[in-house]
Amino acid sequence: MCRCLVTGATGFIGKLLVEGLLKQGHDLLVLVRNPDTEKYSELISKWRALSLVLDNGSSLDVWCGDLNSQFMGLDKTSYSFSDFDHVFHLAAVYDLGAPEKLVMETNVQGTERLFSTLVSSGFTGRVHMLSSMAVAGDFQGTFSEDMFDEGQEHSHTYHLSKFQSEACARRFRDEHNMDLRIYRPSAVVGDSTSGEIDKIDGPYYMCLLVSFLKRYLPSWVPILVPKLKANLDVVPRDYLVEAILLLSQSEDLGGANLFSPDRHAVTTFT
Repeated sequence: MCRCLVTGATGFIGKLLVEGLLKQGHDLLVLVRNPDTEKYSELISKWRALSLVLDNGSSLDVWCGDLNSQFMGLDKTSYSFSDFDHVFHLAAVYDLGAPEKLVMETNVQGTERLFSTLVSSGFTGRVHMLSSMAVAGDFQGTFSEDMFDEGQEHSHTYHLSKFQSEACARRFRDEHNMDLRIYRPSAVVGDSTSGEIDKIDGPYYMCLLVSFLKRYLPSWVPILVPKLKANLDVVPRDYLVEAILLLSQSEDLGGANLFSPDRHAVTTFT
């Protein structure tokens, strides 16, 4: 059993990751900004009930904290991360319409505050950071796992924030000899078993458009459409979480990329 801290636990990916860590029998601490709200209190109760049912030694505690505050909004004299084995950093603003200041403050400065807090409190465990394939920006060609800053540009604030937050994590790794694992998934879509999604965005818009065109337009209507046999870079939420759970507990896996062995055309999703 390991002691783990999870940021972004209430998010679409984080919710399932917490369940998976509990099933593995770990002692969890989740950082939640407003744990007393009805939405989050119900989720926390669900996690605690799961831990009781599992009866595998797992446990869950909640700290009220905020990555946008100094020392994450915690009392520096009362909280320490020196006895934690793993930190899963998933907290981020993923809203392509969110204000630029909020995105950069949460995704970049929030990462800076987390790593600074870990270092100052004597953390010596492993950090798992959820990044994104968006760090590659407009790079043309194969972007390998040992590549990062290749002079690429980023067309959207969210993409830039993921690049800069990963740069921050890498800097702390190099300066403080931290054990860091970075996960760069493609566009995360709904759960492959339940179909659950948080919202319609990203690749769903394209799938809805293609589905509409296929269903309602006569075949003779001339119209430009996406190349339907093109590969779509998406990963179901449960696939991603299972990969993180497995890789986080495995040794000697630094510097490797994990890809889905199966390619899927756009038509698969329409």
